[in-house]
Amino acid sequence: MKRIIVCSFALAAVMAAAEGEAGSAASSVAAPKATVASLTQDDDRTVMISYSLANAPAVVTFAAETNGPNGWVALDGKCLSTASGDVFRRIDGETGTIRWNVDRMGLEEAIVSGNLRVNLTAWRLDDTPDYMVVALVENGIAAADRVRYFTSTNELPGGLLANREYRTSQLVMKRMHARGVRWMMGSPVGTPGRAGNDSVTGFPPETMHPVTLTNDYYIGVFPLTVAQMAAIYYPDVNGGATGGFPIDRAMRICDRVYYKQTFSFVMRSTNWPEPPDAGSVLGKMRTLTAGVIDDWELPSEAEWEFAARANQPVMHWGDGTEYKFIDGYPYTTDYGMPGRFRYNQANDWHKTWEDYTNEVTRTAQGPENGTPIAGSYAPNAYGLYDMHGGIWEWCLDWYQADITALNGRVNINPSDGTKTATGETSTTRVLRGGCYLSNASTCRAAYRTGASPGYPGDSQQGGARLCCRAGLK
Repeated sequence: MKRIIVCSFALAAVMAAAEGEAGSAASSVAAPKATVASLTQDDDRTVMISYSLANAPAVVTFAAETNGPNGWVALDGKCLSTASGDVFRRIDGETGTIRWNVDRMGLEEAIVSGNLRVNLTAWRLDDTPDYMVVALVENGIAAADRVRYFTSTNELPGGLLANREYRTSQLVMKRMHARGVRWMMGSPVGTPGRAGNDSVTGFPPETMHPVTLTNDYYIGVFPLTVAQMAAIYYPDVNGGATGGFPIDRAMRICDRVYYKQTFSFVMRSTNWPEPPDAGSVLGKMRTLTAGVIDDWELPSEAEWEFAARANQPVMHWGDGTEYKFIDGYPYTTDYGMPGRFRYNQANDWHKTWEDYTNEVTRTAQGPENGTPIAGSYAPNAYGLYDMHGGIWEWCLDWYQADITALNGRVNINPSDGTKTATGETSTTRVLRGGCYLSNASTCRAAYRTGASPGYPGDSQQGGARLCCRAGLK
């Protein structure tokens, strides 16, 4: 038996144009609109929501409120995570149905008639919600159904850190609202650990300069883990996807990521921005989500720093805490720190790190040594984990000391991918973030270095964090 429990429906619709775009061509496109048609509750307390969708396609999300003694109260996103059907994903049709099991909300009895209301939001495909989750295992699922969207981590089924799948078989991506934001890349003179002038160009590589990125983008909440790399890229190539640490390794940040073979293959070194080789990690990801997300990439250097800095002041970590270096090399086992570096592992293993290459003795390394389990340390202000330390992260750009004229553009010549944007020949790709063997001051958001993309030996402490626009403006 079903009972109608709501008499009036609330509706929330996304704005037709992003801030600052009024009057643009995009604003003339009719915004999608989701309207509740019916809302019923079964005896088992399963709520069924039917709705119509105008101006599809769109991503549809929902929120809910209950009416109590003190008025209407919004339900926490965790209460919504049990919803299934035509919700939290792209909808192409004119109607949809949501099945919502409210039994897990801790209620002792059914919601009283009239005490629940639902707010639907229809999002334009170029202005989608802040979190995107991508299933890495096909299992016969269509590409469109492997991509879901959520407005917060509270809505993620199982919870971001409690659900192991988000660090093994699924990717969680966070939207960076970077379009048109003017910010300062680099670091001021006097920053602890700031590199001096480049030995070749005589230019300080962290020189502060203004940057304004041209679009929003999604970036991984975590660096790729061993299990995620295996899911994307199995069997591994030359050991590049297995990671170096066998203990609790599934959710460890993946190390030994060989740039050229894993992300580019021979073709990609010369043909950017054309699509990567189909056999690379990026090519496999584009195949997995073909027609939905076709632009999987490594972040540009500017995109990486924008995400790592997280709108925090200079001389601060991305979580807002001030740099406090003890001669540049603090030792602490505080998991409240923003990441793992050389002197905040649990013991003196970092002093004998050669054991890393020993197939026999490295099995003694525990969860607190080497690359950490992704998400072990505090996130930055944007909700991104392990941006500081953990593993060096490859970026798309060629490295050069002076990037002040680029204004955040990718440092690759689109006509000849072997050269920098200004036409010089380069032999090193950018690495950012430091690693478990780095001094703390090297793990700052502004620290810049590079390594050979074609030499596996430069990839021992290398990893990656994926990036894409996925249609965002």
